Amino acid sequence: MKFLSAALLSTAAEASFDSSCATKYTTQTSCDADAGCTWCMSAAVPSSCKSLADAKGLPPAVFKCDQKKVIRASLNFKPLDVKQYVINRLQRSQNLESGSGKTGTVTIDDFENAQFYGECEIGTPGQTFKVIYDTGSSNLWVPNKKFGTHAVYDHSKSSTYVENGTVFDIRYGSGPVSGMTSQDSVSVGGLVSAKQLFAEVNVTKGLGPAYSIGKFDGILGLGWGSISVNSMPTVFSNIVASGALDKPLFAFYLQKKAGLLQKKSELLLGGIDSAHYTGSIEYLDLKSESYWEVPLRGMKLGTTGSYIGTATSAVIDSGTSLMAGPKADVKVLAKAAGATPFLNGEYLIDCNKDAPDVVIDLGGNLTFTLTKDDYVIKDSTLCLFGFVGIDIPAPRGPLWILGDIFMRKYYTVFDYGNKRMGFATSTS
Repeated sequence: MKFLSAALLSTAAEASFDSSCATKYTTQTSCDADAGCTWCMSAAVPSSCKSLADAKGLPPAVFKCDQKKVIRASLNFKPLDVKQYVINRLQRSQNLESGSGKTGTVTIDDFENAQFYGECEIGTPGQTFKVIYDTGSSNLWVPNKKFGTHAVYDHSKSSTYVENGTVFDIRYGSGPVSGMTSQDSVSVGGLVSAKQLFAEVNVTKGLGPAYSIGKFDGILGLGWGSISVNSMPTVFSNIVASGALDKPLFAFYLQKKAGLLQKKSELLLGGIDSAHYTGSIEYLDLKSESYWEVPLRGMKLGTTGSYIGTATSAVIDSGTSLMAGPKADVKVLAKAAGATPFLNGEYLIDCNKDAPDVVIDLGGNLTFTLTKDDYVIKDSTLCLFGFVGIDIPAPRGPLWILGDIFMRKYYTVFDYGNKRMGFATSTS
């Protein structure tokens, strides 16, 4: 994480504070002694109010105090100046659509528009890992042995570790990952899931080169408990059960890598940030509480074409980089776009030629349009067509997986409490 220095913070403009806030935290040391407080190191905080939740936007964190549970992770971009930074953070606080502010934010980093990952902590004291926050699976795992440059979990260094030992074996689309089950404290965006069951993994060969060259250490599943290996309660369901969130939902704001001054991608737990989308959020009920699966009326080229294929379901999956669908359907799309076969069901496309829009109809008058700029991933002089062919057998398939390409275009709300998905056009 990149923080502004205390020296810079001391020049920040005075902010408004709740006059009823506590006064017991006058130094960082006194704050550190209380697990309910996060010290912001800001000289701009009046001495009469050192501990409060209304220190809106002063980095690197907003205070949490008593039972308010207001939590933010620091932003990962460099502001143009301190004044603008404070204005942005105050505006963000006003835009946050959560009743009492009980939220947690994880900054999501982007590796080549192909992997989106953020930090979590496991153990006491916390051991930090970069994980893919994956709505297409439901388990948390991190390695317990060295794999290249990946961080390694060491349970001997955690005072809250509890041995379990149950064999863990999960299979992703790319292959199996295995290890053993353990229990420890897990922190996501400052929100804690105590006594969380997760996996210490020592076999990752099923992930292939995506793991060996990837930037992520593990995976934190945000799917439903019904698909959790060994029926482990999920991290998110445990956080909801603890009462630590204002609302039982989370939302993704993903941005295509475009420069240092772009907005950072983020995962917001417990609230919705209206600064990250335009218009209104449209909701669609889930088909089942397994994957985040919604009905699909069809997919077509342009607004006047006919629907392609027979799939009637779509899964919203933050752990899948591309759009994945039945091979025959993707072949039709690729041909219309002028894409040519490449490897493993993927296609390359001419970076400079025009290509048609792809329209996704999720029913209920909810249609979503992806332009060529949306569905192409450019790497130097090559462009990857953002659709890959994968045949998922019945009874689960055939279906479409709407991955990060879709989620970069549309702000996506995973409403756990109401069992529905919400979509709005993302701001960029």
